[in-house]
Amino acid sequence: MSDRISRRSMLRTGAAATALIPFPIWFEQYGAKASTPMVRYSAESTQGAANLATYRSVVSHMMSQPTGNPCSWAFQWYTHAVPSNTTKAAQIALLPAAQQPLATDMWNTCQAHGSTPGAVEDYFLPWHRMYVYFFERIVRTLSGNTNWTLPYWDYTVTAQRSIPTPFRSSSSNALYRPNRNSGGTAGNPNINAGQPLDYGLSPSPISQDFAAAVAETAYSPSGSHQGFNMTLDFGLHGDVHVLTGNGTNMGSVPFAAGDPVFYTHHCNIDRIWASWNNAGRANPTSSSWLNKTFIFADEHCNKVIGKIDDFKSIVPLNYTYDSFVRIPGGRVLNLGNLKFLAVQEGITIPNPPDPYHIAIPLNDEATSRLKLQTRSLVGSSSEVRLVLRNLTAKESPEVLYAVYVGLPAGSRTVPKGAKPVGYVNFFESAMPGMAMNEPQNRFHSFDVTEALRGAKMAGTERSLNVTLQPLGRPKAGAAPTIGRMELVATE
Repeated sequence: MSDRISRRSMLRTGAAATALIPFPIWFEQYGAKASTPMVRYSAESTQGAANLATYRSVVSHMMSQPTGNPCSWAFQWYTHAVPSNTTKAAQIALLPAAQQPLATDMWNTCQAHGSTPGAVEDYFLPWHRMYVYFFERIVRTLSGNTNWTLPYWDYTVTAQRSIPTPFRSSSSNALYRPNRNSGGTAGNPNINAGQPLDYGLSPSPISQDFAAAVAETAYSPSGSHQGFNMTLDFGLHGDVHVLTGNGTNMGSVPFAAGDPVFYTHHCNIDRIWASWNNAGRANPTSSSWLNKTFIFADEHCNKVIGKIDDFKSIVPLNYTYDSFVRIPGGRVLNLGNLKFLAVQEGITIPNPPDPYHIAIPLNDEATSRLKLQTRSLVGSSSEVRLVLRNLTAKESPEVLYAVYVGLPAGSRTVPKGAKPVGYVNFFESAMPGMAMNEPQNRFHSFDVTEALRGAKMAGTERSLNVTLQPLGRPKAGAAPTIGRMELVATE
């Protein structure tokens, strides 16, 4: 495969998109014609490494193209989100008139990270599948290699949590970005030096949040459970963003798609969704989900309207993966009756890197259900969850926060051996310069059933101490907040 980008491809992809084509009609004419599915390979495989070498050449070419070219690097980046140091309107005004309508339709349409009016959390996975699908086709066409596919970064494997080697070298490398994390400390690994995402963290947020996502048996939220889509989005997906880059890179929504590793990350997110479906887990069946449409441009500057129903499975799209992740049998709970045990509202997390303790008052129901002398739960079928709602920040804190229950109030350090119930990232909650259009019913949720068995209550044992420990020093001025913290029990 030659690294040369053909003049014909350059001319063809520089045109303005014209008529709007429904995806089924488009796919019949332009879709994959191969008798066998196209295979996406791990970045660590021989095929994946070869495809990353091609990717490097094509990204360099895309970066040299005018912003208004739908196949340029900037146009694709801005489809996810326009950088927060400017505005969508300002950038569109700089384009030739013929290129402005498509930019208006496509830019800032990422689902569902707060940048788009009417964004719905359940659209997160299908929108990104469409985005990566058309991006891959653009790179394939520009490469001149009809068999090229986008590699995935498989950080679900412990040994592969370092950013793939082709992204690290700074020598004339279009895949390299200097503004990745470089702290070299827990919670802020030196990414370009090859340190793994979870460097110095135990337990690993990558392992813990991946396990939490694939254990979900329903796609959408139910009761205090986030469901697969939201658990994957807020957990593993956000962790990788924040641990990879700072607030002008992968760690912030408006800048994230400017890093070429973004697309290999979302290729793996798509693979996890396909694996979850392969295990028999069902997607939503509502007409509002299936009939939702989004607009993209293909490699020939055709304006394509894709419907979620067309992208709910990878099989009709004629691509697959060289391997899939294992999906365990999930625990199915009766979520019909939720008991609120404690509620705390309006929590602002200070900037210092010390643990921040929040005493949540326990109500009478809580003190009867949590047998405080034996520290055991009433009823073997019960589950208690800690729910965090309405997370916001002025800008990305650029760190994860470990969440603990029952630690001693006022302690300046986390006791050795203490295990967090989970991790929180503010990737999707910090949108500087962009309107916060937070979709309803979005939250973080952690199973604290076992943690409560040995938890120490605060003060008069009428409150539970919840501790947030930043993994590294949060960025000054980020001002992260939690609108509401709940302790709930299921029957």
